[in-house]
Amino acid sequence: MGIYDAAKDAAKILKEAGKIEEYKTILELLEKLLEMQKRIVDLEKENQNLNEKFEIKGKLEYKNNSYWNGEDGPYCSRCWEKNRELLRIHPTFLNSNTAECPECKTTVNFTGRKNSPYSPKVFHTPVDSYR
Repeated sequence: MGIYDAAKDAAKILKEAGKIEEYKTILELLEKLLEMQKRIVDLEKENQNLNEKFEIKGKLEYKNNSYWNGEDGPYCSRCWEKNRELLRIHPTFLNSNTAECPECKTTVNFTGRKNSPYSPKVFHTPVDSYR
């Protein structure tokens, strides 16, 4: 029998005996026990998340302006360093040396190669110019 069950049984006995003040005290105790149980579950989840991030941190390698987990990557360096979130960055266009984070919009050269002067450029044309 756990502490919660024991307190619940005590509350039942006090209620049957007509000891209302003592019964209310036990109910308050039960409420606090439930709050503590929820807090323990929340802390266990937080601890698990921190352990996972710590494990990931040990495997990450910073190279070419981004993080890599072995061959897996590239991941946004800003998002990892600021929020400890691994977010994959995406090439800005085909055969590009640069990639952009979909979350924070940070753009980096993730290949380590210089951009070719013949690389395609991305231009944004205002909508009004099509009229």
